[in-house]
Amino acid sequence: MDFPSYRARPDDPRCPPLLIPRMRKWAPILRHADGRRFAWVDDVMPMRVRRQALLHRGMLLVKVRPGDGLRWRHVRRLLH
Repeated sequence: MDFPSYRARPDDPRCPPLLIPRMRKWAPILRHADGRRFAWVDDVMPMRVRRQALLHRGMLLVKVRPGDGLRWRHVRRLLH
């Protein structure tokens, strides 16, 4: 997904008007999840992303170190 070129679509998840400019990264992910629980695994989790994730109960943010990648402790966390 090319996030910078993302354009809003009618089936995007609803969000507060002030968050619309920041939804270009979230909207396609939330639309694909379609209400299902999911995990976001990334090596960079800015505070802004963590704050925005609070609005979505079915989302688990998992920060990994680039040199280590996904480890068993991450998988165990995802499974519980």
